[in-house]
Amino acid sequence: LLQSPADDIAIASVKVGAQGLKWAPTVDGIEVDELPCVKMSQGEFSKVPIVVGFTRDESAPSGNQDVTEVEFDQVLQHQVPKLLQAQVKAEYRAQYSEWFWAAQHLKADVSVACPTRRFVRAAVSAGAPVFAYKFSRQPDFDIRVMYGSHIPPRQQWGAFHGAELPFVFGNPQIDAWRITLQQADQELASVISRRWVEMASAGTPSNWPAVTGASPLSASW
Repeated sequence: LLQSPADDIAIASVKVGAQGLKWAPTVDGIEVDELPCVKMSQGEFSKVPIVVGFTRDESAPSGNQDVTEVEFDQVLQHQVPKLLQAQVKAEYRAQYSEWFWAAQHLKADVSVACPTRRFVRAAVSAGAPVFAYKFSRQPDFDIRVMYGSHIPPRQQWGAFHGAELPFVFGNPQIDAWRITLQQADQELASVISRRWVEMASAGTPSNWPAVTGASPLSASW
């Protein structure tokens, strides 16, 4: 790698992984002989306690809040099989009063929430104890310190991707992100961080039941 041109490495990093993600594992036949999702479906993984979840507004906003029905339909066509598009559109239209949020949550559900739920079901069916969560709180702190100064307005972000991380660590102040949690956020952070510590120390967080049956979530914050 030290002798390889930087451009070649950059191009390869985009192509690596059958999932199309540059941080996806590389199936090399030595250290990794199959994609993790395939291993999961076959039940070939350690059945240790697992914490997994997602935020309410996983999809980062584009900056244009005036999304039209036509633009939503374009998102729908890219994300959903044609046979299901009419049904999916009706469900999102009934749930959201603005096409912007309908589009945002459709993209978030397809890319993060639905795969997370599939992961949970696969892990539980294979015998692993899973503690799943959905984080819906919009933090009080200024998110520009995390994502830069040229991002869309704060009201378009909601409970964005990664919003739960400061709450997991539970620190009133996180210098790296120049974040200071307000009192209400700190109270929630104390609860969430305590659950993570209990998970790490005992494998079973208190007041957080493991997923059972068809229910894909067991905690909501």
